[in-house]
Amino acid sequence: MTSKGVAVLICCTSVVYGCTPPTPEMQLIQDAAEAMGGERNIAQTETLSLEGDGREYRLGQNNDPSDTLPYWDLDAYTREVDLVNTRWREVQSRSSGFLTGNPVIRQERTVGIDGDVAYNVTEDGVASRAPALAAETRRAYYYHHPVTLVHLALAEGSMVGNLRQDGGQDAVDITAPSGETFTMYVDPATKFPTRIASAGYNQVLGDVTVTTRFEDYAETGGFGGFQARLTLPRGISAAIDDFTTWELRVGSETDTDLGDLSAPEAARSAPVPEFQADVQVEEVGDGLWLLAGQSHHSVLIEFDDFLALIEAPQHDARTLAVVAVARELKPDKPLQYVINTHHHFDHSGGLRAAVSEGLTVIAHESNAEFFGDLMQRPHTLRPDALSGNPQELTLELVGNDIYELGEGRRTLEIARVRPDQHTDAMLVAYLPTERILIEADLYTANSMEAPFAANLLRTIEDREWRVDRVVPLHGSAFEIAVLEEAANTESAR
Repeated sequence: MTSKGVAVLICCTSVVYGCTPPTPEMQLIQDAAEAMGGERNIAQTETLSLEGDGREYRLGQNNDPSDTLPYWDLDAYTREVDLVNTRWREVQSRSSGFLTGNPVIRQERTVGIDGDVAYNVTEDGVASRAPALAAETRRAYYYHHPVTLVHLALAEGSMVGNLRQDGGQDAVDITAPSGETFTMYVDPATKFPTRIASAGYNQVLGDVTVTTRFEDYAETGGFGGFQARLTLPRGISAAIDDFTTWELRVGSETDTDLGDLSAPEAARSAPVPEFQADVQVEEVGDGLWLLAGQSHHSVLIEFDDFLALIEAPQHDARTLAVVAVARELKPDKPLQYVINTHHHFDHSGGLRAAVSEGLTVIAHESNAEFFGDLMQRPHTLRPDALSGNPQELTLELVGNDIYELGEGRRTLEIARVRPDQHTDAMLVAYLPTERILIEADLYTANSMEAPFAANLLRTIEDREWRVDRVVPLHGSAFEIAVLEEAANTESAR
């Protein structure tokens, strides 16, 4: 049904039922629609355009698990919504001061959703299809605006119920014909929607609540003499659980010509991508293997009586593949430990999978509470490895002193790096006999910049480690002289 069809349905309903009052739940929807410019005007809106600037926060990349998140500056932001065909497209021009070895100073980014097709378009116009979880998330986000959610509430087949008071706000649940439920909160005085919440899923956090908040309603600048001028929010922010993920300041226009928002053919015709782990084994020493391939690597170390893995990165698929390869390499010894370098989601996203495989986690003490909570979080929307094979977390913690693992012919020294702007609690590992250092994110050979190289070098000197080679968890191994040169170059800038 088109949005104009919704308007006809509203008119016909009033004729057939005469003075039959709406349910209390529908009355709240109608009150919200009237506050924003009228129920008929909302129902007849066919396109919505938001334009402004703001911030996009980088979930899982903070210095400490409880800290505020670093962010992208959204220098220009446009969101275009086709309410007739349930599509949206978002274009960002963003920059970031988040320190990495290969910083992105400025980036143009286009993402969208068209039915079941989620897509991304690069700066040079190459379109690709996004994974199923992205499509699911973007379909839900379509309804995280007062106009689109009121449209849904008025649509045939939707259910509106469970009117209640929550934190001084009126709240009502709106369930789409497809089964997704969204809760709209309305200010009892102004009748403006103040926030929309729905269930979502994050690969690391599991089941989450996604909330979008609205403030500072103002009249839109409608086009044409007969164009309705709606009153819509200029301040929009979004959060996943307690973490703010977006902050936007926008102006809105309705019923402008947005052109065709359908998914690019290259994305529409492509299969839904699924991650396929590619674990490449490189022997870097006797009983020492770099499990590389793709972007995030792990290191397997053989001790006299057991094996230890450094890093369970990204997600279940990558970590389970790494665990399987590790056991194939040395089937006669138990894989007993996984050492986590730091809590950032791309480096800790596979810890639940590692725990499901019975591994003991070694991590910095500042992450103990976070990792404990991570293992308890429900993953009901998309059950993961730990959901299917529940295991208790066994956690061994590293403080400010060197933590030694192993004895006999091989020991591994694990220590904290001096805090920096990337994270306050980064661990590195050193093999004294082989004079090999294993590290993540602190330096990768041929990086554009080396903001943490000097800090890593100073940590090596403070610990009195005699390092010859460095094995990073991004990229290839390099000699210590490469790190020294990078540190000196960066210090000279």
